[in-house]
Amino acid sequence: MVGAIHSGWAMVLLLLVPIRSVYRLQDVITERHLGTLGAVMLTTGLLMGYVYVLEPLLAVHAGHAAEMLTVLRDRPFGPHAWAYWSMLACNVAAPQLLWSRRIRRDPRWLLVVSAAVVSGMWLERFVLVVTTLERKRLPGGYGVYHPTAVDIATLGTSLCLFAFLYLVFLRLLPAVPLSEVKDLAVRGETGPEAA
Repeated sequence: MVGAIHSGWAMVLLLLVPIRSVYRLQDVITERHLGTLGAVMLTTGLLMGYVYVLEPLLAVHAGHAAEMLTVLRDRPFGPHAWAYWSMLACNVAAPQLLWSRRIRRDPRWLLVVSAAVVSGMWLERFVLVVTTLERKRLPGGYGVYHPTAVDIATLGTSLCLFAFLYLVFLRLLPAVPLSEVKDLAVRGETGPEAA
């Protein structure tokens, strides 16, 4: 559940920052808002680190040999160790940049960190599925996964479909509700001085 919140928050930032720039919404989505969003991403990044530390401890505590081999040997040192360590770097190390208030409020840095987190969460799914399915209970069932053209096409198609539907959504519905903009104008919270 923590991973779902972490990746969802990163996706919100990954979509929000370009929309803020393209539609010139700097008066509506201020640096204060970006700082708050960055602080939440930092918090979820710390929670993800906690979960990653607990995973091997729980595997050892459970005492199942297959689970211990998967978590303690195959993931960090197996054929897809690059994905495991990249996952940790993207999901835990990258959000640590957000301790700096200047970075937390900078849209470019938020875009970089959120892109790293989204990539890291995709790598987490890859690590969970591939490393688990590669190692069967019997040694004769071992193998190394290599993506096929169909796998790559399916991933690319799903990303393109998401981008298309998102752009259609932005075209048909307003990015910010008019009531929010009117409320901000009435209260006088628009403009650079509101940050």
